[in-house]
Amino acid sequence: MNVVVENIDTEKKIINKNTIDITPSERKSVWQKRLILFLKAEYSFKKVQLIYTLCIAMFFLSIGFLIFTLNRPHIIPAWFFMTAISILTCSILISFIVYPLVKASKNHRNRLSQRFYENEFYVEFTQHQVLLISRANAQLICQINRYQ
Repeated sequence: MNVVVENIDTEKKIINKNTIDITPSERKSVWQKRLILFLKAEYSFKKVQLIYTLCIAMFFLSIGFLIFTLNRPHIIPAWFFMTAISILTCSILISFIVYPLVKASKNHRNRLSQRFYENEFYVEFTQHQVLLISRANAQLICQINRYQ
């Protein structure tokens, strides 16, 4: 496969075209590196999304508990009430910090996924492997272990 590299001289408006030969093994290595980057981005997105989901769950549990304790103030000890308020406050603060991280991680993962889509590939997750498959002829390009 030949890749055309263009060097553009802005003052003289001259374009020099040089071809670089890439062997199939080098091409496979490049796609394998991109697939590893995509897998790392997928896992980091899931970790950050899990933290965000836990914060939102703790927020709603604390709100529910506080609404319940407003009806029964003489049953619940004061320290328990204050603990629920501190958990509510911490979950709100952490969710405001983590939400931009979720968006950034999702955008990064989507940009990597878009590279595969633009080059007519799709990524398939099996039980123990991640496969990169060509959409044109359903040929397996490369595969990596999912739990490296």
